[in-house]
Amino acid sequence: MTKTVPLTLVVIFVVFAGIIFWFERQPPVKWTRKEFKGYSDNRFIALLQKYAGDDGKVDYHAWKNNRDDVAALEDFSTQLANVSPENHPEWFPDSTTRRAYWIQAYNALVVRGVLNRWPLKNLRKVKRSATSFLIPGKGFFYDSPIVLGGRTTNLYDLENKILRERLQDARIHFALNCASGSCPPLRARTWSEEDLDMASRDFVNDSKNVRVENNAVWLSRIFEWYREDFTGENNSP
Repeated sequence: MTKTVPLTLVVIFVVFAGIIFWFERQPPVKWTRKEFKGYSDNRFIALLQKYAGDDGKVDYHAWKNNRDDVAALEDFSTQLANVSPENHPEWFPDSTTRRAYWIQAYNALVVRGVLNRWPLKNLRKVKRSATSFLIPGKGFFYDSPIVLGGRTTNLYDLENKILRERLQDARIHFALNCASGSCPPLRARTWSEEDLDMASRDFVNDSKNVRVENNAVWLSRIFEWYREDFTGENNSP
């Protein structure tokens, strides 16, 4: 015997789905098309040297109040929007330069997202769509579009579909800063092999992230969230 779904429920579902789809739609992201003769992250590194302290914490207040440096970050963001390893592979001849681009892009656009909303106490509460409230951080990392090399994406996909899936290098987790106290510090680095190794050592040697107490090992939640990246195992039950 088969059961039929009442027509009323079907109509309610369709209407509800349509409403969600309507409110979830994001307007086209505005960005400046510009010709570049190459790629350089030197200006962004200089900005980090100025505003990221030895502890990796960023002085967003001072940065926001310096119009020239806010504009400098916008200029770098414009470069990222127009240039990437995908549309200019000739400027990124090896895996090291490509990896460095994606890391710098993630960190720069997180900083830009915070500055654009400053003062911002908790980016996990940013609301950008009708469903932003369902998942903490969805509004900032998923619902806020970014442009890289002419292609629109978001920070969530940049991290998971490019940095994680494409690069397959667990060390990136020690280079990415999500503007949260639980994330690794933001460093002014070019993200060479040596930089990634150093960031990894610094992270695991910090007792806030890895320590042994009472015959038990305490680990940063990064190792839980991205367990499969560190072990090669699937994190599903």
